[in-house]
Amino acid sequence: MPRVNKLDVPLLVVGLGGTGADGLLRVKSLFRQHLNPEIIGDKEQDHPPRTAFLAIDTDRWVLRKSCQGVEIDPETEWFPLECDMGDILSDPTGARVPAYCRDWLSPDFYTDPMLRTAAIMDSPYRQTARLALFRHADGLYTRLAATLHRLAACAPGASLSRRRVNVVVITGLSGATGSGVFLDFAYLLRHAAEQQNISFSLELYVLMPDIFVSKLAFGDPGKLYLFEARGVTALKELDDLMGSDGCREGGEVPTVQYSDSLILPWKGRPYDDVALLCGTNMEGVLLQDAYDTALDAVAQTLLFTMADEVGWTAADKEESGCCCTPNVDWTFQAASAYEQAYRQIGRTVPPSATIAPSAFAAPWRRSLPS
Repeated sequence: MPRVNKLDVPLLVVGLGGTGADGLLRVKSLFRQHLNPEIIGDKEQDHPPRTAFLAIDTDRWVLRKSCQGVEIDPETEWFPLECDMGDILSDPTGARVPAYCRDWLSPDFYTDPMLRTAAIMDSPYRQTARLALFRHADGLYTRLAATLHRLAACAPGASLSRRRVNVVVITGLSGATGSGVFLDFAYLLRHAAEQQNISFSLELYVLMPDIFVSKLAFGDPGKLYLFEARGVTALKELDDLMGSDGCREGGEVPTVQYSDSLILPWKGRPYDDVALLCGTNMEGVLLQDAYDTALDAVAQTLLFTMADEVGWTAADKEESGCCCTPNVDWTFQAASAYEQAYRQIGRTVPPSATIAPSAFAAPWRRSLPS
Protein backbone atom coordinates (compact mmCIF):
# COMPACT_ATOMS: atom_id res chain seq x y z
CA MET A 1 0.00 0.00 0.00
CA PRO A 2 1.23 3.56 -0.62
CA ARG A 3 2.66 5.67 2.17
CA VAL A 4 1.08 9.06 2.76
CA ASN A 5 2.33 12.30 4.25
CA LYS A 6 1.96 13.09 7.91
CA LEU A 7 -0.09 16.17 8.66
CA ASP A 8 2.11 19.23 9.06
CA VAL A 9 1.67 19.45 12.81
CA PRO A 10 4.41 18.85 15.41
CA LEU A 11 4.23 15.58 17.35
CA LEU A 12 6.31 14.37 20.29
CA VAL A 13 5.72 10.77 21.42
CA VAL A 14 7.12 9.97 24.87
CA GLY A 15 7.43 6.49 26.34
CA LEU A 16 7.78 6.38 30.13
CA GLY A 17 9.25 3.15 31.47
CA GLY A 18 9.38 -0.22 29.79
CA THR A 19 5.72 -0.20 28.80
CA GLY A 20 6.08 3.28 27.35
CA ALA A 21 9.11 2.16 25.34
CA ASP A 22 7.09 -0.75 23.92
CA GLY A 23 4.32 1.65 22.92
CA LEU A 24 6.76 4.13 21.41
CA LEU A 25 8.28 1.39 19.24
CA ARG A 26 4.81 0.35 18.01
CA VAL A 27 4.07 3.94 16.99
CA LYS A 28 7.44 4.41 15.35
CA SER A 29 7.12 1.14 13.44
CA LEU A 30 3.59 1.91 12.18
CA PHE A 31 4.64 5.42 11.16
CA ARG A 32 7.58 4.00 9.22
CA GLN A 33 5.28 1.62 7.35
CA HIS A 34 2.57 4.09 6.40
CA LEU A 35 3.92 7.68 6.55
CA ASN A 36 6.51 9.26 4.29
CA PRO A 37 9.79 9.92 6.12
CA GLU A 38 11.53 13.24 6.54
CA ILE A 39 14.31 13.85 4.02
CA ILE A 40 17.34 15.86 5.15
CA GLY A 41 19.75 16.44 2.31
CA ASP A 42 19.65 13.15 0.43
CA LYS A 43 19.20 11.02 3.55
CA GLU A 44 15.92 9.42 4.54
CA GLN A 45 15.25 9.81 8.26
CA ASP A 46 13.71 7.26 10.60
CA HIS A 47 10.62 9.36 11.27
CA PRO A 48 8.12 11.62 9.47
CA PRO A 49 8.70 15.41 9.36
CA ARG A 50 8.14 17.39 12.57
CA THR A 51 8.01 14.22 14.64
CA ALA A 52 10.17 13.21 17.61
CA PHE A 53 10.32 10.19 19.89
CA LEU A 54 11.70 10.09 23.43
CA ALA A 55 12.01 7.02 25.66
CA ILE A 56 12.66 7.63 29.36
CA ASP A 57 13.57 4.84 31.75
CA THR A 58 15.80 3.99 34.69
CA ASP A 59 17.46 1.08 32.87
CA ARG A 60 19.25 0.90 29.52
CA TRP A 61 17.76 -2.50 28.80
CA VAL A 62 14.95 -0.75 26.90
CA LEU A 63 17.50 0.03 24.18
CA ARG A 64 17.54 -3.69 23.39
CA LYS A 65 13.87 -3.64 22.50
CA SER A 66 12.75 -3.59 18.88
CA CYS A 67 9.55 -3.80 16.86
CA GLN A 68 9.71 -5.12 13.29
CA GLY A 69 13.30 -3.99 13.00
CA VAL A 70 12.64 -0.57 14.54
CA GLU A 71 14.74 0.40 17.55
CA ILE A 72 15.18 3.35 19.89
CA ASP A 73 18.03 5.60 18.80
CA PRO A 74 20.25 5.93 21.89
CA GLU A 75 21.56 9.32 20.71
CA THR A 76 18.35 11.15 19.82
CA GLU A 77 15.45 9.17 21.31
CA TRP A 78 16.64 8.14 24.75
CA PHE A 79 16.95 9.88 28.09
CA PRO A 80 18.30 7.75 30.96
CA LEU A 81 17.19 8.14 34.56
CA GLU A 82 20.02 6.01 35.86
CA CYS A 83 20.77 6.35 39.54
CA ASP A 84 23.08 4.47 41.93
CA MET A 85 20.57 3.55 44.60
CA GLY A 86 23.10 1.40 46.40
CA ASP A 87 25.27 4.44 47.06
CA ILE A 88 22.30 6.52 48.17
CA LEU A 89 21.03 3.87 50.56
CA SER A 90 24.46 3.15 52.01
CA ASP A 91 23.87 6.11 54.34
CA PRO A 92 20.68 5.44 56.33
CA THR A 93 20.67 9.00 57.64
CA GLY A 94 19.63 10.20 54.18
CA ALA A 95 22.54 12.64 53.96
CA ARG A 96 23.20 11.61 50.35
CA VAL A 97 19.74 12.81 49.36
CA PRO A 98 18.91 16.54 49.08
CA ALA A 99 16.62 17.93 51.76
CA TYR A 100 13.88 18.66 49.23
CA CYS A 101 13.78 14.93 48.39
CA ARG A 102 13.85 13.81 52.00
CA ASP A 103 10.65 15.80 52.48
CA TRP A 104 8.71 13.26 50.41
CA LEU A 105 10.77 10.07 50.77
CA SER A 106 9.05 7.49 52.94
CA PRO A 107 10.94 6.61 56.15
CA ASP A 108 10.59 2.97 55.08
CA PHE A 109 12.87 3.74 52.18
CA TYR A 110 15.84 3.43 54.53
CA THR A 111 14.58 1.21 57.35
CA ASP A 112 12.66 -1.62 55.69
CA PRO A 113 15.18 -4.29 54.58
CA MET A 114 12.91 -5.59 51.82
CA LEU A 115 12.35 -2.15 50.31
CA ARG A 116 16.03 -1.31 50.60
CA THR A 117 16.98 -4.50 48.74
CA ALA A 118 14.34 -3.86 46.10
CA ALA A 119 15.63 -0.35 45.47
CA ILE A 120 19.22 -1.49 45.08
CA MET A 121 18.18 -4.24 42.69
CA ASP A 122 16.02 -1.88 40.60
CA SER A 123 12.98 -3.89 41.53
CA PRO A 124 9.64 -2.26 40.64
CA TYR A 125 9.42 0.43 43.29
CA ARG A 126 7.85 3.77 42.42
CA GLN A 127 9.84 5.86 44.83
CA THR A 128 13.21 4.88 43.37
CA ALA A 129 12.05 6.03 39.94
CA ARG A 130 10.91 9.39 41.24
CA LEU A 131 14.17 9.91 43.09
CA ALA A 132 16.06 9.10 39.88
CA LEU A 133 14.02 11.71 38.01
CA PHE A 134 14.86 14.35 40.62
CA ARG A 135 18.56 13.61 40.21
CA HIS A 136 18.26 14.13 36.43
CA ALA A 137 15.59 16.87 36.47
CA ASP A 138 17.80 19.66 35.12
CA GLY A 139 18.97 17.58 32.18
CA LEU A 140 15.49 16.31 31.37
CA TYR A 141 14.01 19.80 31.54
CA THR A 142 16.69 21.11 29.16
CA ARG A 143 16.10 18.21 26.77
CA LEU A 144 12.35 18.79 26.73
CA ALA A 145 12.74 22.53 26.17
CA ALA A 146 15.10 21.96 23.23
CA THR A 147 12.84 19.31 21.66
CA LEU A 148 9.74 21.47 21.94
CA HIS A 149 11.59 24.46 20.47
CA ARG A 150 12.76 22.41 17.48
CA LEU A 151 9.34 20.90 16.78
CA ALA A 152 7.52 24.24 17.08
CA ALA A 153 9.83 26.00 14.63
CA CYS A 154 8.16 26.84 11.34
CA ALA A 155 8.05 29.54 8.70
CA PRO A 156 7.05 33.07 9.83
CA GLY A 157 3.36 33.72 9.43
CA ALA A 158 2.38 30.06 9.61
CA SER A 159 -0.96 29.19 11.18
CA LEU A 160 -1.13 28.54 14.91
CA SER A 161 -2.05 24.90 14.29
CA ARG A 162 1.33 24.35 12.65
CA ARG A 163 3.13 25.69 15.71
CA ARG A 164 1.10 23.85 18.33
CA VAL A 165 3.05 20.85 19.59
CA ASN A 166 1.05 17.69 20.23
CA VAL A 167 2.64 15.64 23.02
CA VAL A 168 1.56 12.05 23.60
CA VAL A 169 2.76 10.12 26.66
CA ILE A 170 2.45 6.33 26.82
CA THR A 171 2.96 4.44 30.06
CA GLY A 172 1.67 1.83 32.46
CA LEU A 173 0.92 2.63 36.07
CA SER A 174 1.51 -0.80 37.60
CA GLY A 175 5.27 -0.83 37.19
CA ALA A 176 7.95 1.41 38.62
CA THR A 177 9.18 4.13 36.27
CA GLY A 178 5.92 5.17 34.64
CA SER A 179 3.91 5.24 37.86
CA GLY A 180 6.74 6.99 39.69
CA VAL A 181 7.40 9.86 37.27
CA PHE A 182 4.32 10.43 35.10
CA LEU A 183 3.01 13.38 37.12
CA ASP A 184 6.39 15.09 37.53
CA PHE A 185 7.06 14.65 33.82
CA ALA A 186 3.81 16.42 32.93
CA TYR A 187 4.65 19.51 34.98
CA LEU A 188 8.25 19.60 33.73
CA LEU A 189 7.02 19.57 30.14
CA ARG A 190 4.28 22.13 30.77
CA HIS A 191 6.74 24.56 32.31
CA ALA A 192 9.29 24.03 29.51
CA ALA A 193 6.62 24.85 26.92
CA GLU A 194 5.10 27.79 28.76
CA GLN A 195 8.49 29.41 29.33
CA GLN A 196 8.95 29.50 25.54
CA ASN A 197 5.36 30.56 24.82
CA ILE A 198 4.81 27.30 22.93
CA SER A 199 1.21 26.20 22.59
CA PHE A 200 0.76 22.49 23.21
CA SER A 201 -1.62 19.66 23.99
CA LEU A 202 -0.63 16.90 26.41
CA GLU A 203 -2.31 13.49 26.17
CA LEU A 204 -1.72 10.46 28.38
CA TYR A 205 -2.33 6.88 27.26
CA VAL A 206 -2.43 4.57 30.29
CA LEU A 207 -2.36 0.77 30.34
CA MET A 208 -4.55 -0.19 33.26
CA PRO A 209 -3.63 -2.68 36.04
CA ASP A 210 -5.75 -5.55 34.67
CA ILE A 211 -3.48 -5.70 31.62
CA PHE A 212 -0.41 -6.23 33.78
CA VAL A 213 -2.23 -8.74 35.96
CA SER A 214 -3.19 -10.81 32.90
CA LYS A 215 0.31 -10.57 31.42
CA LEU A 216 2.58 -10.93 34.45
CA ALA A 217 0.63 -11.91 37.55
CA PHE A 218 -1.95 -14.47 36.46
CA GLY A 219 -2.27 -17.02 39.27
CA ASP A 220 0.17 -15.15 41.55
CA PRO A 221 -1.72 -13.45 44.42
CA GLY A 222 1.36 -11.51 45.54
CA LYS A 223 1.97 -9.94 42.13
CA LEU A 224 -1.77 -9.41 41.68
CA TYR A 225 -1.91 -7.34 44.83
CA LEU A 226 1.25 -5.43 43.94
CA PHE A 227 0.16 -4.47 40.42
CA GLU A 228 -3.31 -3.43 41.56
CA ALA A 229 -1.95 -1.51 44.53
CA ARG A 230 0.47 0.51 42.44
CA GLY A 231 -2.05 1.13 39.71
CA VAL A 232 -4.94 2.16 41.94
CA THR A 233 -2.73 4.48 43.99
CA ALA A 234 -1.22 6.13 40.92
CA LEU A 235 -4.67 6.67 39.44
CA LYS A 236 -5.90 8.20 42.70
CA GLU A 237 -2.98 10.61 42.70
CA LEU A 238 -3.77 11.54 39.12
CA ASP A 239 -7.44 11.93 39.94
CA ASP A 240 -6.67 14.35 42.77
CA LEU A 241 -4.82 16.66 40.37
CA MET A 242 -7.18 16.29 37.41
CA GLY A 243 -10.14 17.23 39.56
CA SER A 244 -8.80 20.55 40.81
CA ASP A 245 -6.99 23.66 39.61
CA GLY A 246 -3.98 22.71 41.71
CA CYS A 247 -4.33 25.62 44.11
CA ARG A 248 -4.42 25.23 47.86
CA GLU A 249 -7.02 26.87 49.99
CA GLY A 250 -6.55 30.62 49.68
CA GLY A 251 -5.34 30.39 46.09
CA GLU A 252 -1.72 29.50 46.84
CA VAL A 253 -0.05 27.57 44.00
CA PRO A 254 1.99 24.61 45.31
CA THR A 255 5.56 24.20 44.10
CA VAL A 256 7.94 21.24 43.86
CA GLN A 257 11.72 21.64 44.06
CA TYR A 258 13.58 19.38 41.65
CA SER A 259 17.10 20.75 42.03
CA ASP A 260 18.94 23.71 43.50
CA SER A 261 17.90 25.82 40.50
CA LEU A 262 14.63 24.20 39.35
CA ILE A 263 11.48 24.91 41.38
CA LEU A 264 8.25 24.47 39.43
CA PRO A 265 4.60 25.23 40.19
CA TRP A 266 2.10 22.39 40.09
CA LYS A 267 -0.76 24.46 38.76
CA GLY A 268 -3.71 23.12 36.83
CA ARG A 269 -4.28 19.64 35.49
CA PRO A 270 -1.19 17.63 34.59
CA TYR A 271 -2.75 16.26 31.38
CA ASP A 272 -5.31 17.70 28.99
CA ASP A 273 -6.73 14.33 27.98
CA VAL A 274 -6.28 10.78 29.18
CA ALA A 275 -7.15 7.48 27.53
CA LEU A 276 -7.51 4.48 29.83
CA LEU A 277 -6.75 1.19 28.11
CA CYS A 278 -8.03 -1.90 29.92
CA GLY A 279 -7.61 -5.61 29.37
CA THR A 280 -11.28 -6.52 29.03
CA ASN A 281 -13.86 -6.01 26.33
CA MET A 282 -17.09 -4.09 26.75
CA GLU A 283 -18.71 -7.13 28.38
CA GLY A 284 -15.90 -7.42 30.94
CA VAL A 285 -14.34 -10.51 29.34
CA LEU A 286 -10.55 -10.67 29.55
CA LEU A 287 -8.83 -10.32 26.19
CA GLN A 288 -6.11 -12.59 24.95
CA ASP A 289 -2.87 -10.68 24.42
CA ALA A 290 -4.37 -7.61 26.07
CA TYR A 291 -0.94 -5.94 26.39
CA ASP A 292 -0.22 -6.13 22.66
CA THR A 293 -3.79 -5.22 21.74
CA ALA A 294 -3.73 -2.05 23.85
CA LEU A 295 -0.38 -0.87 22.51
CA ASP A 296 -1.46 -1.57 18.93
CA ALA A 297 -4.58 0.50 19.59
CA VAL A 298 -2.47 3.46 20.66
CA ALA A 299 -0.27 3.21 17.57
CA GLN A 300 -3.25 2.87 15.23
CA THR A 301 -4.99 5.83 16.86
CA LEU A 302 -1.98 8.09 16.40
CA LEU A 303 -1.52 6.96 12.81
CA PHE A 304 -5.16 7.66 12.05
CA THR A 305 -4.94 11.06 13.73
CA MET A 306 -1.72 12.15 12.03
CA ALA A 307 -2.06 10.71 8.50
CA ASP A 308 -2.91 13.03 5.62
CA GLU A 309 -5.47 10.78 3.98
CA VAL A 310 -5.30 12.33 0.49
CA GLY A 311 -4.65 9.44 -1.89
CA TRP A 312 -5.39 6.79 0.73
CA THR A 313 -8.21 4.41 -0.22
CA ALA A 314 -10.56 2.65 2.18
CA ALA A 315 -8.64 -0.57 1.52
CA ASP A 316 -5.38 1.17 2.41
CA LYS A 317 -6.86 2.34 5.70
CA GLU A 318 -8.14 -1.11 6.52
CA GLU A 319 -4.73 -2.61 5.79
CA SER A 320 -3.04 -0.06 8.04
CA GLY A 321 -5.37 -0.94 10.92
CA CYS A 322 -7.09 2.46 10.85
CA CYS A 323 -10.81 3.04 10.77
CA CYS A 324 -12.49 4.91 7.96
CA THR A 325 -14.80 6.67 10.41
CA PRO A 326 -13.24 9.94 11.64
CA ASN A 327 -13.70 9.08 15.29
CA VAL A 328 -10.82 8.05 17.51
CA ASP A 329 -13.23 6.12 19.77
CA TRP A 330 -13.45 3.41 17.11
CA THR A 331 -9.89 2.37 17.74
CA PHE A 332 -10.49 1.96 21.46
CA GLN A 333 -13.70 0.01 20.90
CA ALA A 334 -11.96 -2.25 18.41
CA ALA A 335 -9.24 -2.82 20.97
CA SER A 336 -11.81 -3.39 23.70
CA ALA A 337 -10.53 -0.43 25.66
CA TYR A 338 -12.14 2.89 26.38
CA GLU A 339 -11.80 6.52 27.30
CA GLN A 340 -13.11 7.65 30.65
CA ALA A 341 -13.47 10.96 32.48
CA TYR A 342 -11.38 11.20 35.59
CA ARG A 343 -14.35 11.75 37.80
CA GLN A 344 -15.14 8.10 37.13
CA ILE A 345 -11.68 6.61 37.47
CA GLY A 346 -12.46 4.91 40.74
CA ARG A 347 -15.22 2.89 39.08
CA THR A 348 -13.32 1.84 35.99
CA VAL A 349 -10.82 -0.52 37.64
CA PRO A 350 -12.27 -1.97 40.85
CA PRO A 351 -9.51 -3.85 42.71
CA SER A 352 -10.12 -7.54 43.32
CA ALA A 353 -9.20 -7.11 46.99
CA THR A 354 -9.03 -4.28 49.46
CA ILE A 355 -5.91 -2.22 48.79
CA ALA A 356 -4.33 -1.41 52.13
CA PRO A 357 -1.79 1.40 52.47
CA SER A 358 1.75 0.14 52.01
CA ALA A 359 5.14 1.53 51.10
CA PHE A 360 4.87 -0.12 47.69
CA ALA A 361 1.37 1.17 47.05
CA ALA A 362 1.76 4.77 48.17
CA PRO A 363 5.46 5.61 48.30
CA TRP A 364 5.25 9.31 47.56
CA ARG A 365 1.81 10.40 48.62
CA ARG A 366 3.30 13.06 50.89
CA SER A 367 4.80 14.79 47.87
CA LEU A 368 1.46 15.75 46.36
CA PRO A 369 0.29 19.33 46.92
CA SER A 370 -2.04 19.58 49.87
